[in-house]
Amino acid sequence: MVSKSKLSSFSIEELQTFREKVLQATSKEELLEVIDSVIKKKEADLTTSMNSKFPVDWFNIDQDYIELLHDNGINNLAQLRSIKEEDLWKLQGMTQNGYSQISWARDFFDMTPIERIKPSKRDPMTVAKVIVKHANECSKKHPNI
Repeated sequence: MVSKSKLSSFSIEELQTFREKVLQATSKEELLEVIDSVIKKKEADLTTSMNSKFPVDWFNIDQDYIELLHDNGINNLAQLRSIKEEDLWKLQGMTQNGYSQISWARDFFDMTPIERIKPSKRDPMTVAKVIVKHANECSKKHPNI
């Protein structure tokens, strides 16, 4: 039996997507194969993405908050981005100021927009435009940082 409390940590959208996949599966084995392949891809992304190569030590936030991340087993941006933003509050030792700085760094240093550029189109001007757009979006989301 699945624990209801564990399922309640998922968003409505995530649960609806999961429910859809369960209904589409023709067997338990097929569903497990799909889940396992998604898990493997996410694990690979944590070790091969640009975000995985970006240590939290490079964040320009207070050293206390970098230590807070390390104390919670978070050493790179990919690990930090794997945590839902609202779950940052669950990190041991989190404060309001820590949340503000860490959530800003989590968004600001995200390399995903650059990775989405096809390698053949990843010229300096295109990358610069994507970075400026991303910085502007972060500025709107985090106006006090």
